[in-house]
Amino acid sequence: MHPCFLSVLRLTVAAAIGLFTADTALPQTTVWGLAATDRFSVETVTVKETTLTLGDREPETSTTSETSVLQYSVISALPTEMLLQVRVTDSERRSDTPSNRSPAQFLSQNQRLTRLPVALLLDARGVVQSVHQYDEMLQYLAGTSERSARLLKQTVDEKAFVSSIVFPFWLTPPEEKRDVGTSWERQHDLSLGLLGSIRTIMTFEVTEADDNNLKVSVTGNSRHLPPAPGTEPARILSFDQVSVALTSFEGTARLVFPDPLAAEESETQAAEHDGRRPWFDEMQLEWKISGSTVVRSGDSATPLSFQQTLKQRSRLLPGYSVRQRPFQGPPTGAPPR
Repeated sequence: MHPCFLSVLRLTVAAAIGLFTADTALPQTTVWGLAATDRFSVETVTVKETTLTLGDREPETSTTSETSVLQYSVISALPTEMLLQVRVTDSERRSDTPSNRSPAQFLSQNQRLTRLPVALLLDARGVVQSVHQYDEMLQYLAGTSERSARLLKQTVDEKAFVSSIVFPFWLTPPEEKRDVGTSWERQHDLSLGLLGSIRTIMTFEVTEADDNNLKVSVTGNSRHLPPAPGTEPARILSFDQVSVALTSFEGTARLVFPDPLAAEESETQAAEHDGRRPWFDEMQLEWKISGSTVVRSGDSATPLSFQQTLKQRSRLLPGYSVRQRPFQGPPTGAPPR
């Protein structure tokens, strides 16, 4: 995952408390039952193995590993929408191939990322409806370099960026459908930089269920999306005849619902969380991608083929802060008891 983050947003949102009274005929709640000031963090480890074959050269294989921690803070939450702030709190990258960036440059980049929160507006399904100041974020990361700004705009697709940070909320089953066999879909965009992106329509299906846990399988159908026409900046290298395919995609996930008995069983738990927690617990995804293109530099043209395996493992970190808030009744999609 390659998260890029929006410039600092100063947001003032009216509190949801008091907008719905206890006399409301139908219980109302928010995504996962979250409310303003709730906060949790998710760690993601991404391992990418890439094999490149350029012209008649021998194939070269490289492996990179990236670890990042994203912190999610609820700014406001209503039954129809929720405003989130997402921030990188830790980031590390390792590679078995030399890099043209020094450790000091990586440290500087990571420090900048921790200062760049992004604001997302989610609907009741946990699907992103809008991202604020995306172009301004790219410009901030590029600094004063116009060339870097053009390159970022070309290679950092907004939908792929959103997919890289909203993924915990993919685990939001449709309301009143929680039995084995229940399924729902979400869209995922995986950036391939100058080669475009892979769009996958993922299907989440419940394979095991009990009172507080759902185990879920993840499958998907995909297609390659080339870079948007007319957006390519002038550069030394260009790519023609791009062909990319997702040869396989699979995954598993687990949701852990809040246990309403936890508050009664543990005074400590009740004090910290009121028996509540984020639904996301863990998820593992694996992509296998292959493709080919023609690399052009000046008057020369060289064929390039590649294969890539991408493994992503995410988990909820301890230390979350989630409390019972004004909308009573079971959270949207919570299992019947």
